Amino acid sequence: MAEIKQWAVNICITLVATAMFSMLVPNGSMEKVLKFTISIFFVSCLLTPFLIGLPQMDWEEQTTYQADYADLTGKINEQLIKQSEMSVCRVVKSILEDEKISYEKISADVNISSDNSIFISKIYIELPVKETKNIQKVRQLVQEECQIETQVVLSS
Repeated sequence: MAEIKQWAVNICITLVATAMFSMLVPNGSMEKVLKFTISIFFVSCLLTPFLIGLPQMDWEEQTTYQADYADLTGKINEQLIKQSEMSVCRVVKSILEDEKISYEKISADVNISSDNSIFISKIYIELPVKETKNIQKVRQLVQEECQIETQVVLSS
């Protein structure tokens, strides 16, 4: 990109110089020869990059950007997974708190599919031993509310 900018600046400078020389050409027998020479000079300045070869593009720099993009995408996906898990856990906590059922730990198995959609495959709930009688109730409540497979276990 810098090479293209430099070429554009050179064309502008050449155009200004050519215009100045054209105005300074005296009338007379040498006028046609000098104007022809100035025109050839300007055209040669325009064609110089093509005659000596176009500037080489730095493809390594572009692959660096692609690597940065992939890294950024990975971080965004991690954050989306965490946020989704936290949202599911909040919903499950509110269900259990409404039913006045205590819990030890709530987690969810959240993934991102190949079409970039987020899906929750399973919810894990750990209940204290005193809530043994509510295992089925918790599983049923959460599955009905969230429509997600739920695994309920007792803490050790």
